[in-house]
Amino acid sequence: RRVHGDTHNALHYIDIIVLVYSLKRNKKNKAKMDEYLKRLIGKNPQYRGVACLNQQGLLLGARGDVPQNVSLYHSLASNAAALQPNGSPCLAFETNQRSVVLKQKHGLTLVLFKSTTPLAR
Repeated sequence: RRVHGDTHNALHYIDIIVLVYSLKRNKKNKAKMDEYLKRLIGKNPQYRGVACLNQQGLLLGARGDVPQNVSLYHSLASNAAALQPNGSPCLAFETNQRSVVLKQKHGLTLVLFKSTTPLAR
């Protein structure tokens, strides 16, 4: 399986965020999750926003520019996971406004928003 460098960095952080949040859910762990989200956003100047959603698609934490309809990305990740029951696929796609990378693991969904680069004409 081949993963682009930026995507690989983002996937590394979902494991950390899942670990931190799946421990006892107290204020200390929430603060650590926020710290990791902040750290992920600072990894690359193209990263514009990051969100972490629970199993129901409810927002647990976010940093940067995250759209109001971020819960819709949870549905996409859940449907992709249903197509690949033995794994946790990583989805990456581009819209007119941004590039999006999403990964679902252990009941959490991480959504990374990146700025798009203009296509060469």
